[in-house]
Amino acid sequence: MAEMIGDVVAALGPDGVDSNSLRLREEMTNTLGLQRDVAAIFYPSSLTEVQDVVRIAAHYQVALYPVSRGMNIGYGDKMPVGQGQVLVNLERMKAIREVNEELGYAVIEPGVTQEHLFQYLHDHNLPFWMDATGAGVEASIIGNTLEGGFGHTRLGNHRAEISGLEVVLGTGEILETGDFPAIGPDLSGIFVQSNFGIVTAMKVKLLPVPEHYESFVVKVDKDELLEPLVAQMSKLRAENVLTSLVHIANATRSLVTTQTFPQGYNKDRVSCEQALELMNRGALLKVGFWTAIGCLSGSRRVVAAHRHRLKRSLSKIGTVKFFTDKKISRVENFLSLPVFDKVMPVARLRESIESLKYIHEIGKGIPSNKALNNITWRVKDRKDLGLIWLSPVVPASPEKVRLMMDIVAGEFGATNFEMPVTLTSVTHDKMVAIFSIIFDKNKDEDVAQAHNLYFSTTAKLKQSGIHMYRSSILAMKDIDYPHLGKKAVLRQIKGILDPQGILAPGRYIS
Repeated sequence: MAEMIGDVVAALGPDGVDSNSLRLREEMTNTLGLQRDVAAIFYPSSLTEVQDVVRIAAHYQVALYPVSRGMNIGYGDKMPVGQGQVLVNLERMKAIREVNEELGYAVIEPGVTQEHLFQYLHDHNLPFWMDATGAGVEASIIGNTLEGGFGHTRLGNHRAEISGLEVVLGTGEILETGDFPAIGPDLSGIFVQSNFGIVTAMKVKLLPVPEHYESFVVKVDKDELLEPLVAQMSKLRAENVLTSLVHIANATRSLVTTQTFPQGYNKDRVSCEQALELMNRGALLKVGFWTAIGCLSGSRRVVAAHRHRLKRSLSKIGTVKFFTDKKISRVENFLSLPVFDKVMPVARLRESIESLKYIHEIGKGIPSNKALNNITWRVKDRKDLGLIWLSPVVPASPEKVRLMMDIVAGEFGATNFEMPVTLTSVTHDKMVAIFSIIFDKNKDEDVAQAHNLYFSTTAKLKQSGIHMYRSSILAMKDIDYPHLGKKAVLRQIKGILDPQGILAPGRYIS
């Protein structure tokens, strides 16, 4: 290991390698309550430096664990799957290599954050929006995409949009996957949720600024109306009335992402009914037992037609409210008047409009730390936050969604954990659920209970044929691909592209 690190120092320079034990421990900070040791961290800043690192590691047969920026919060942060690996942090590769103003795409490196790309488009006054996720302004666009993350607009299903990858394979060779349509198989998709190579650049599609844009919020008051809500949303997505992704949150999710743990509840679990009551006290925009958000964009005539269709389709399920920039700005200006400064309820109103503004703006590709900053819930300090995302995917049928909800509710109900959930129609026929397990990672008992809940729930779901869309590093070794022959073929591909198995061993493909 010492000889290899010496060779990498010669290739990257002393600033490109960190082996300070204190800083290495700090870099392994995570929300899962796990501990990992890494031998060093390498910081390549170019394609050729990544090649150098890979070739040196292959020579010494040392395992590397590449991350774009390492903000994989709730799934493992920067932590490798196994012990003793060397972290390869690509945050210094932050070039926006190209923005094509005619065809609407950007070519970026893994260190490019959501804020970088958004600011570039803004500063150059380009008529495009990016698709933003709730991962925060400092999150890597490439890193989130390669984990299977999704956003909000019609480009929100990032996995379906991936193309034009530049990849360093385990041999140190470069692979360019190219764009499609083109001749031969499309190889871009195999680098999502895999360990076949280190992605050093990617093409990202941009969204032309539409003539008109509106966000919408659907308030559904009863739990039993979830099934018709899911059915209608799936139908509207299939008809392209709704082209954006639609996110459906329960009241508990609305509460834990906007407020801290309420005084007076001690250690008791806050139910969805209690969350509904707490959220709606003095709020400008009331939430429902289920609240759906999305956006409409296009010409004014198209948006008007889709708005009418959406409202009519949901008339017997819930209330729909639509918001424009002007509408939100008017309310903001009104609530900012000095006359309200001494009125206590106005604080809740202002908080409510801030949450609404976040929902509205993220559909316009404006990244924010609001969701990231509001996930501490039961802990006072971010450093104490324990968080595991539980992420099953089911067909977007009312029966399958309810089955999943019942299974997960049964497992959460046997614990003292709240059950916040967001259901997202990533496609018209598939729905991804994101459940939060929130705990104090400094308390061994809490960590054990959180891990047990994660494993018991995934096991119960698996028994009903429901699998994860994305895995925490907690469960990488237990991934079971349900499709015939897939696991064997993935292992064969791994053997070809990374013959010595030095790239992120155990990550999705063992």
